[in-house]
Amino acid sequence: MIKGKEGVIPFDVDGVLNTGSTPLYIRGIETVLETCDIKIDPVVLKSEVLERWGRPPKRILMSLIDFAAENKSSAPDHADKMKIRRTKDFAAENYDAFMATDFIDGIGAIEGAAEALEELHERYELGLNTSADRRILFEYMLPKLGIDPALFNEKLIWTADDLDENQEKPSPYVLNRILRVSGFDARQAVMVGDSATDVLSAHFAGVEPIVPLTGNLTEEEARELGVEFVIEDITRISEILPRALGRPAIYLAGMAHPAG
Repeated sequence: MIKGKEGVIPFDVDGVLNTGSTPLYIRGIETVLETCDIKIDPVVLKSEVLERWGRPPKRILMSLIDFAAENKSSAPDHADKMKIRRTKDFAAENYDAFMATDFIDGIGAIEGAAEALEELHERYELGLNTSADRRILFEYMLPKLGIDPALFNEKLIWTADDLDENQEKPSPYVLNRILRVSGFDARQAVMVGDSATDVLSAHFAGVEPIVPLTGNLTEEEARELGVEFVIEDITRISEILPRALGRPAIYLAGMAHPAG
């Protein structure tokens, strides 16, 4: 347990510390696929993106390139596979450029969020459990949002760059590591996230989830996932922490994720 702190709070980033990220991620994927001359029906594309939601967006992009290749009339030969590899390299470069420009320009800050995090930092150890790209997060996103990266314990920061696919949410892998490193047990932690994968990873780890309504889940959807604590945005988190901490969360022991 970290001396002087009352618990640990891992945060997702997109839809929690910012607004507007989901449509921007989808637009970025669509734009990059177009630059690669890959055509997927818009309705199918949106459905495929949302089905993969919770994974790092760049990995979603790469999986959609594979999806387009697999749905051609003939199986890819060696030349096709080499072309797919070159396409992925080109797509990755274009996606990084989109993220550093259009994405950062488009996301919005949550009024009062930076100040709320500073207040929480006085009493709790703060971490990050996000599918965002580490470089984009620290070089562009947090500065745009006016959030000091030093508020988060460096040892409790996990991004897309730190994980293999089987360690991504909804696996409890990151939350279990955060608990282990911080020295707090599950009842001394909450996970703040806006998606079903955030909620499920919290449930798998026995950690209480808190869902702000600035991201992907509606209050009804959150309740259906067994979430008790739903807030307007993270500026309201201090109001419910006394009730959320110290209580047993839903624990999906019978459905334990293999990467936990």
